Amino acid sequence: MNANGSQKRPLLTSIEAEWPAWSPDGRKIAFVSMDNDPSLSGIYLINADGSGLERLTRTAGQYGPVVWSPDSKQILYGYATFVSAGAGQSVSQSAVYVMNADGSHLVQLTKNATAVDSSEPSSWSPDGTKILFTRSERSGEHLRDIERTIWIMNADGSGQTQINLPAQIEGDAVFQPSSP
Repeated sequence: MNANGSQKRPLLTSIEAEWPAWSPDGRKIAFVSMDNDPSLSGIYLINADGSGLERLTRTAGQYGPVVWSPDSKQILYGYATFVSAGAGQSVSQSAVYVMNADGSHLVQLTKNATAVDSSEPSSWSPDGTKILFTRSERSGEHLRDIERTIWIMNADGSGQTQINLPAQIEGDAVFQPSSP
């Protein structure tokens, strides 16, 4: 739809879409499908006009969110698996991945230290050299005792460093846009 809410039209009717993200060049929208059919779960691309639906990932699982690189050439995303947390409970464990915008050259950027350590992408730096991501780790005996921290890394996954902040983290971190 237009910014004023006029001319609403659906771009997609065949599958459910979550975490939509426009490419910075405005030509594509990446999104996650968490359809009831696990075989349809994955990351998809669609042209801005609703044509050209394309599935980028082939492994069924829990994906999201998706974040475009500033040059529209790569996509960051989270991918989760479920692992045992003891006492008959399981938790979602996610890592940050990057792939080319055509779905090729998939690389896992973060590694999970423990069974209850999860990471999700937040933001690329305006120059595309750095990535912010959040990490969630169990901080107590209960699964609900989670501590979220913000981390920064190089675009290739190296140099992962926690950013120490004095407050509890509730949302995602983003880089300030570069000045025009």
